[in-house]
Amino acid sequence: AGIAGGTISALAVAWVADLTPYRKRGRVMAILLGAAMATAVVGQIGAAFAAGRTGHQPVYGALAAGCALVLLALATLRETAARRPGRSAALGRQFGGYLRFLRHPPLRTAALAAFCMSASLVGVTTYGAGWLQESRGYSVSEVGLMYGALGAAILVTQPLAGPLADRFGKRRFAIGASIAAGLATVSLPLLSGVGLLAVLLLFGCVAVARMGAFTALRSELAGSDQRAAFLAFSNTFSQCGIAAAAAAGGLLYRSGFGTVCWSMAGFGALAAVLVARIPRPGPGPAISSSGRTGE
Repeated sequence: AGIAGGTISALAVAWVADLTPYRKRGRVMAILLGAAMATAVVGQIGAAFAAGRTGHQPVYGALAAGCALVLLALATLRETAARRPGRSAALGRQFGGYLRFLRHPPLRTAALAAFCMSASLVGVTTYGAGWLQESRGYSVSEVGLMYGALGAAILVTQPLAGPLADRFGKRRFAIGASIAAGLATVSLPLLSGVGLLAVLLLFGCVAVARMGAFTALRSELAGSDQRAAFLAFSNTFSQCGIAAAAAAGGLLYRSGFGTVCWSMAGFGALAAVLVARIPRPGPGPAISSSGRTGE
């Protein structure tokens, strides 16, 4: 599941980037990533309720049927770039390309920003559910409804966030949304009731909205022949950020959810700083298979 999900996520973003001009890419990435995140949140809650009533096997059967539909959909996609016969796919060549990404400052910065951005999002959502039950007295069903509302809010707001990112700039939008998400993060432990729900929804919407803008930005940093490889490379950093946030949050949660929120807000602030250091995409990609570098 992890291999399939990681492969599809990287290649889907690269495929969409090949088809979409950069000036319009923010809205497309916002819908793509917003739908993925919203359905992940809603799917986890829905699957938990379904498994509690019908058992796990029907849930896995439904997932298998969904995977079959995904396979059919992927089979209908047309290739976006001409195949290049004779190019080596040797493992050493691939790792050499990844080392080249690390040596290239804009690409390295984008990968580190992906690490921090994912960490700041997942650390809050992972430990927020337990905190809502333990410290605020919500039942499991009530927390499920809150997270369902969070997924719905993300899905509704992303079509609005994308055009804003295209209009005001992907870098500027990602930085501003990261700051807003950080402020919402440190506010969560101080709130209860309607205010808590409102800030939780705000956090989810702006935290996911910046991911769409940032993905549109980083998809332009590498040429089309290197785009999928770089997105997979930066997605690896993103997954490492999720793992780091989960591990750090588990240790910090013993000191209270507020400690977790401040640490995740720190990741978000660092993400904003790193995104600000990524140069504005110029007329050419930052790096291509020929080794040429641009703005």
